[in-house]
Amino acid sequence: MKFCRLTAITLFIAATIGMTPHTRLVAEEPEARETSFTEPKPGTPERKAIMDAMRTPVSKHVGMAVTFTGEVRMIGNWACFLGDAAPTDGKVPKDEDIAADLELDFFALLQKNAEGVWRVKHWGFSGDTGVSEAAREKFPKAPRGLFD
Repeated sequence: MKFCRLTAITLFIAATIGMTPHTRLVAEEPEARETSFTEPKPGTPERKAIMDAMRTPVSKHVGMAVTFTGEVRMIGNWACFLGDAAPTDGKVPKDEDIAADLELDFFALLQKNAEGVWRVKHWGFSGDTGVSEAAREKFPKAPRGLFD
């Protein structure tokens, strides 16, 4: 009987604490705790800077200029974009693989550097949450609120 009570108490304490040392370390980082995001409105300089940062690598991948439509979330010096990328001229790329990419959702994770310039840290096309989950794993200091 004492063994069962001790086990129950131990399980209760473990469940209450509920974190491994790694989880505690990440949870204690100020940026990781932030969950409230802001969304810069279309046409603002901040949103334009984020879109321009994404435009270079994605246009290079697609082989033509692209336009983005979707949601931008910002927390501190981090931002993410979730939406669509499409050729600015409206033409479908001749490369079937690239055309197929453009049919999928586009995700990008960005960080503003010390000079105030947005840099793309991770991006890709996906039909599910794979790209955002990969970004979350690769950049654990990015605020969780960007991914929820």
